[in-house]
Amino acid sequence: MMQSCFGHHFMLVLEKKEKYDGHQQFFAIVKLIGSWKQAESFIYRLQLNCHRRRLTWEATPRSIREGTHSAIMNSDCLVFDTQVAHLFAENGNLKDPRPWIESLEEIGFLYHWADYIIARYAAMNMTGSAKTWLNLHKASFTSWENIKIASFRIFLWTPIKKN
Repeated sequence: MMQSCFGHHFMLVLEKKEKYDGHQQFFAIVKLIGSWKQAESFIYRLQLNCHRRRLTWEATPRSIREGTHSAIMNSDCLVFDTQVAHLFAENGNLKDPRPWIESLEEIGFLYHWADYIIARYAAMNMTGSAKTWLNLHKASFTSWENIKIASFRIFLWTPIKKN
């Protein structure tokens, strides 16, 4: 996943590795498309969010020129295991909202829907914990763009310029 801000491009790297006896761990790190010197000008914050839970990691991004192996081996990144992943999962999966967003946007394009109609259609088709989540945050959803942004907040990452 890529994000551009402050005139730079950042990349979120996610890896899943089996550590021992089938025990899986997940690793997340942000890399800057640039030199290590440029990377030192930033910090990033990764958050896993779920109803009444938040797991946060904050660090300096690595340069794209540096490998991720040493960060993973030294646990110098967001690290969580399968048990923690289940605390933030829906139906056993950490949901990637991109396929859902893309399908709604495709329907909207085909039927020439305005954004507010896509947002309403999305809300009408939510069920279970997604519907509960929507009802808890309904006031902040003033547009389709807000719903898209909020749907990524189960795994939120933010680059921050150091002062």
